[in-house]
Amino acid sequence: MNWPDFGVPEEPNDLIAFVITVRRAIRSDGTGPIVVHCSAGVGRTGSFIAIDRLLQHIKYNSVLDIFSVVLEMRNYRLYMIQVEVSLFDVLR
Repeated sequence: MNWPDFGVPEEPNDLIAFVITVRRAIRSDGTGPIVVHCSAGVGRTGSFIAIDRLLQHIKYNSVLDIFSVVLEMRNYRLYMIQVEVSLFDVLR
C-alpha cells in the first residue's frame, strides 16, 4: 500500500482492508494490544487508529461522530491525525 507521509493512500479501500485485517488477526490469535507507529507517530498512526475506532463504533451505533473521536485521541497525543483530509478521504 502506498501511503505517503502527510498524504492519503492511493487506494483508500486498501487502508480500510488493512485495518480490518489487523483487527481480525488480533482476534484470531488472542494476542494483546498491537503497536501502531509511523515516522512521527501522529499522522498515519492517528489515521489508522481513528479508522479502527470508527469501524468498531459503527458496529454498535448508528451515529458516527468523527470530530469527537479525533478530539479524544488528541487528548492523549497532540497533533494526532496531521492532515485533515487524510481521515475524511479514507472514510468517503
